[in-house]
Amino acid sequence: IQGNGGDWIELVVTQDHLDIRGWQVRWAEFDNEANGSDIWYGNGSVEQGILEFSQNAVWSNLRAGTIITIVEEQYIYVDTTYGDNRTYNVVPGNAEAVIDLSTDLSFNPDADDWWINVSTLDESDEAEPLITSIHNVSLHQVWDWGCGNDNWQGHVYDPVSQTIVFGPVGENVSQWGGSGINSNEVGRLEENPSSESGPLGFDDAKDSSLGMPNEWGTPVNVQDFALLRAWYNPPQDCDEAIAMGYVLPHDFNQNCYVDLVESMTTGRAGGMRKAPKRGHYS
Repeated sequence: IQGNGGDWIELVVTQDHLDIRGWQVRWAEFDNEANGSDIWYGNGSVEQGILEFSQNAVWSNLRAGTIITIVEEQYIYVDTTYGDNRTYNVVPGNAEAVIDLSTDLSFNPDADDWWINVSTLDESDEAEPLITSIHNVSLHQVWDWGCGNDNWQGHVYDPVSQTIVFGPVGENVSQWGGSGINSNEVGRLEENPSSESGPLGFDDAKDSSLGMPNEWGTPVNVQDFALLRAWYNPPQDCDEAIAMGYVLPHDFNQNCYVDLVESMTTGRAGGMRKAPKRGHYS
């Protein structure tokens, strides 16, 4: 779609019962619209900003496998007869379809709803926004942050521990898995999301599945969330546990038990662990 639906970031929770209250998404983009303020990057001539999660309880106990999207707009107005569809500068009166991106905190795995969405425009009028935005982009309103195609990068930061808990990722980060991103593309994770995800797993792409597992390639690959969501759908038998990536250390015959012979062979018995898998931007 021309205009690409505005700016948005998609995150996946890879640790169960995660508390992200106060965490920040710090971003920077290397074009020429900065007003000179240095928010975090160290150079006020670089566009930069921070999206900060509030202290609201909704962020205090996130379940593994949850998808969180942060979007700018509240409604996307679509002209379906303009070329390949148009969303950029379409006024409401000329829209033939409307995409509702208002904040939606519904989360119901029983109904296969794993998606939490927050619109910074929708939140901007709230007394206690779920996510606040600050940036140094000239002539942009506070909710109108940037996730563009001019050497954008971002990371997730915990101010309490003063650590980067994910990233950085972006098209100007070393080891970025793709090439440059244009105004009709996204940075897309093309592997199963996990705590091991890094910039090499990303590629530039023409499409992405907002709020759902990513798809890529021919034949089509689809991200597998089974391991992250095993707290909700536990394996029913040994074969399914192994297929989901759960492995007992030293279980050489893969029967989900470590017997005396196997223990004596290694000198110790093992406990259940998750097999490491590589697998996070959309």
